[in-house]
Amino acid sequence: MQTTTVPVIRSDTDFKEACDRLAKIAFAPSSSPEYDEASVLWLILEDYERKHHGPPLGAPPVEIVRWIMEKNGLNQTDLIPIFGSAAAVSNFLAGRRKLSKAQIKGITEKFKVSAFDLLD
Repeated sequence: MQTTTVPVIRSDTDFKEACDRLAKIAFAPSSSPEYDEASVLWLILEDYERKHHGPPLGAPPVEIVRWIMEKNGLNQTDLIPIFGSAAAVSNFLAGRRKLSKAQIKGITEKFKVSAFDLLD
């Protein structure tokens, strides 16, 4: 088994340097150590970006709500006042229901996100 050194990203400067490195190795052959490094680096960058800059552009509404929950230290019961019931929260997070207009309004007012991003 081969080992690869990957950076710890603690700042936006670290993030940029890691992005630059990924850009250099992104198209490495799948049998190369650079390919493995790029795969791990991609996950690290995605995690840092989600935690510090929000969900990826174009993320589905459920991912945006999960990001809001993570960023604010919330659990499902904290969303009941917006969703109306524990079942409604659970059904949405499980992908069984879309957001209603009232839920979108509640989320946008409380967490200051764009309603446009929550439309499915």
